[in-house]
Amino acid sequence: MNQRSDWDDLLTALESDPQLREALRRHILTEELLNLPATVASLARHVETIALAVGQLQTDMTTVKGNIERMQMAQGIQSGVLSEAAGTAYENTAIRLAPRLFRRHLGFTETALFSHFTDGWHGSLKAMAKAVPNNPTVSAEELEDLLETDMVFTAKGPRGQVYVLAEASLTVQANDVVRARRRARILNRLIGPEDSNPWTVAVVMGKAISEDAQALLIGQEGKNGTVTFLMANGDAPDA
Repeated sequence: MNQRSDWDDLLTALESDPQLREALRRHILTEELLNLPATVASLARHVETIALAVGQLQTDMTTVKGNIERMQMAQGIQSGVLSEAAGTAYENTAIRLAPRLFRRHLGFTETALFSHFTDGWHGSLKAMAKAVPNNPTVSAEELEDLLETDMVFTAKGPRGQVYVLAEASLTVQANDVVRARRRARILNRLIGPEDSNPWTVAVVMGKAISEDAQALLIGQEGKNGTVTFLMANGDAPDA
């Protein structure tokens, strides 16, 4: 028997007879190996399905993230609007309480509102600034800062007329104290020397005061730039 010839005949038969080739494959290969192409094809379809699902999930997450950011922005805007409305309402309360608070704590009488920034009613303060356009002690930037003061009142004190510069917040913070002191100094330089008549007093008005703001008030030295805290709760009894 020629072994080489037998192999050649077998190979020729396998090439020409698919059924013989399949039968021989089943004898040589295990069932798992025979099913491997179909298994790989199925796995590839599953992987493609998972990839599509992951892509859709990423798209959905991007949409959700965008919705959350828009909600947070809307909430921030709403919070800002509510905060501004509350601040404006409190300023009106402070204006109403100012005469009795100034009389009780500062000894001032005949209190009148001179300027109110929130309502855009600061024409009197602006007119005062325009009356001294060449004041060398007050810069244009300082004048702009002064015009943003929450409220300015006129009143009568022991020395005559006085301007009371007021910053109002529901809870007075350190920056309120700093602004009141800075703007009062600007106004004082605008109207004349410290010992002139009228003169300027700085106050901060609020329902409460933060520890940082309280520390600034406690640390004040001398009357130049001194700021007074007036608690305006809206329900204080008349003096």
